[in-house]
Order: sequence, then C-alpha cells, then structure tokens
Amino acid sequence: MSEGVVTEGAGTARLRRAVLVVLAAFLAVGLGRVLGACTAEQDMTAESPAAVQEEQAEPDAAPTDGDESAASTASSEANQNLTLADLPEGVLISVDELEAMRASDNPPFIVDIRGQNWWMDGHIPEARNIPAGKQFDIRMDEIPRDSEVVVIVPRNEERVAEVWQTLVDAGYDGDLLKALEGGMDAWSAAGGDIQEEEHLGC
Repeated sequence: MSEGVVTEGAGTARLRRAVLVVLAAFLAVGLGRVLGACTAEQDMTAESPAAVQEEQAEPDAAPTDGDESAASTASSEANQNLTLADLPEGVLISVDELEAMRASDNPPFIVDIRGQNWWMDGHIPEARNIPAGKQFDIRMDEIPRDSEVVVIVPRNEERVAEVWQTLVDAGYDGDLLKALEGGMDAWSAAGGDIQEEEHLGC
C-alpha cells in the first residue's frame, strides 16, 4: 500500500510540474506580447514630435481664419508703440483737404477709430465707426481695398500710426491711406459737419 501511495504521489508531482511549465510558457508568451506592444507605442510616441514638426513645416498648408485673425492681432499689438513720427510723409491731411475730398466725385471712405460713445456724440456724417484695438482687427475687412482713398479719423492724433501700419501690414495700399491731422478735435474746431447719434439704453 505505501509503495502505491508513493508512486501515485510522484506522478502527481510530475503532473503539477508539467502544468507549471505550461503556465510559465503561456505567461512568457503573454508578457512578451505586452512588452512588444508597449515598445511599439513608445516608438510611435517618440516619432510623433518629428512627424508634427514635419507637418508644420509644409509650405503649402493654407492658413485658417483663426490663423489670420491671430496674425492680424499680433500685428496690431506690435504697432501700438508707433507714433506720428513713424508715418511716411504725405499721410496726414488737413481739414480743408478732407473737405475737398468729400466734395469730389470720388469721396473717400472715412473710418472713425474712436470709441463708440465718442462717435455717437458727434462724427463726420459718412464716417464708419471701427474703434482701434481688437474690434478694429476683427472688422478691418469692412474697409475697402480698391482704389478708394481711406481716411483715418482719430479723436486727436492718438493711435493713427498704429491703425495706419496695421492696415499696411494687412495688404492695404499705404499710398491710399490718409489720416486727418488733429483728428475730430481739429474737425470740430474748424466747424466741420457733425452728425450725432441717439444713445440707446437705460
């Protein structure tokens, strides 16, 4: 009896060892697959920055509206420190010159870059109000790009150079961009035509 029990115990032990060997083999194969997948993922992650850089370097990629807006804003911000001394000769025009241009067969497009409240309190009758700053960057396309002369009207002479250079950077013809010397202060002092707007609100 004891000999049979010993024989049976030895067989069971061999069976257990065989099972363990098989399990170890399966675990090794599974672990190898997991490690291989991780390595492949790491390789892809390591390659992705180069791929992104290569994609960004494509010269034929067309800019989106967001890109153009960001570029326009960056240009406007870069021009904020410009002064009248930075303007080319001939950009500033007098009140009399603007009056003559308004009375001609080809009147200019007048853009009033003051804040809306200033504009509503009194502006040149046909002027379009596009305040300098972020709103100007957004609404710049309202200003014609054809042969029509554009006259920039500030409150006095603040921000004239900034707006002029921003338009030039956006592709407008600098020779057709003029600015009223002295701004609306000079226009009012000279008795120029002024149109007021009704303030709406509480």
